[in-house]
Amino acid sequence: MNDSVQLRNRSWNNVRLSSVMMRLVVSGHIRAIGYHAEAAILVVEFHGGRYYKYYPVPEEVYRSLMNAPSKGRYFNHHIRNHYLCLKIGPWSVGG
Repeated sequence: MNDSVQLRNRSWNNVRLSSVMMRLVVSGHIRAIGYHAEAAILVVEFHGGRYYKYYPVPEEVYRSLMNAPSKGRYFNHHIRNHYLCLKIGPWSVGG
């Protein structure tokens, strides 16, 4: 199984989200996570197809999230309500 999907044809604030590679994760609430290093944007897809963009998220926070044993717990304690947030989906994704 391919462990990544790519957002297609979406942009926001001059950042092309098509350049954000989403990585599938094992989590009860989060389906996939992506990061745009130049813009410090974290993209989170939740089960059910909702996408949110968080910014400005330091790369070290993204890496810690990806390495966390519980993605949902890390997200709730270190990202949710700590960074600006914008709902950007749902829409279809494809590989």
